[in-house]
Amino acid sequence: MTRGRLAVSFTITLAKFLGVLRGVARQRKADRAPLQAQQALASNASPASDARVMSIGQKAAALDPQDSAKLLFLGKTLVRLGRDGTAAFRAALALDPTRPEPLSHLLAPLIAQGDWPTALATAETAAETTPQLAELWMLAAEIAATSGRKALATAYLQRSLSLAPHLPAAHAKAERLYQVLGSPAAAARRRATADRLQADLAGNKVNGD
Repeated sequence: MTRGRLAVSFTITLAKFLGVLRGVARQRKADRAPLQAQQALASNASPASDARVMSIGQKAAALDPQDSAKLLFLGKTLVRLGRDGTAAFRAALALDPTRPEPLSHLLAPLIAQGDWPTALATAETAAETTPQLAELWMLAAEIAATSGRKALATAYLQRSLSLAPHLPAAHAKAERLYQVLGSPAAAARRRATADRLQADLAGNKVNGD
């Protein structure tokens, strides 16, 4: 390889290395943002500290726009300051649809306003986007039940249970929802299953499995 080609190759390698270093530096700055925000809030609860927290949240999301946690943090910061965090929550959910927390924040104002059709549609879209996640179907079931859609709530509840039949917590949630739906017999069956699964787990721990 000629000296000129070696120089070009070295330059390309160096540029890639520097790019990696810059990426790592951005990541570290973004990861420090939540702690900095907490410190700002703890030191002085004032408009100035609020402005600093907002700046930190925006910077964290800009430095690491592919991290749903940073966008969730920005959305929560916006809401805390009395602003609309919907766009940030939607972006966080789109980046990681397996995390229920952004969805919960999207649903909260809709539920507070009594906008059950939009809340249900939002929950359904999230569940359909990540159909293997039992928790999202249970959330859709709870909203359907509260909005008076009992048949739909039952269908979503059963879908949720089919995805997590081994979890005591899933059956415990189903028990509570069946009570809301006015199905005490079904609720009793879910409670019995939850208790049995919990006992099995406790027995396995005792036996060291």
